[in-house]
Amino acid sequence: MELTAEIERTADRSRELAGQLTATEAKLEAVQARYKQAIESLSNRLVEIYKDTTPDSLTVLLDSNGYDELSTRAQYLDALHDADARLAGQVAAMHDEVKADYEQIAALKAEIDDQARRLEASRSELASTRAESEQRAAEIADAKAATESDLAAVESRVAELIAEQQ
Repeated sequence: MELTAEIERTADRSRELAGQLTATEAKLEAVQARYKQAIESLSNRLVEIYKDTTPDSLTVLLDSNGYDELSTRAQYLDALHDADARLAGQVAAMHDEVKADYEQIAALKAEIDDQARRLEASRSELASTRAESEQRAAEIADAKAATESDLAAVESRVAELIAEQQ
């Protein structure tokens, strides 16, 4: 009875883990799609930076026609820099999320494998216990039959002795 309960608990846990694995794999697919888009955006931005002749801070300072233009250009450069930094940060965060999902999937698969081994061990133990029980039952039945045979022989002998005495 205890082995059957253990098998049922192990099977339930295996089903639960399989559900978690499916959910995590679906989440991973979604994150991978977003990660791919972010990589493409970052790649496109790097190509734009390479192709574009975006001035550096010194060029902005030297080419400015007054403080207002200098301030506007500096704000523009800061905005570009901030956008680039946010994009790179998003890519890094998504990379970490993908890595964490892969690790979670690996852990879930390892736990599923462990549960499968436990389930198989419990089933083997149950089968062994059943086989032993059936063997013991057969031995008991044989012993009972032998005892009944011996009892019948004794009763027969007693009846013979009683018949001789009369």
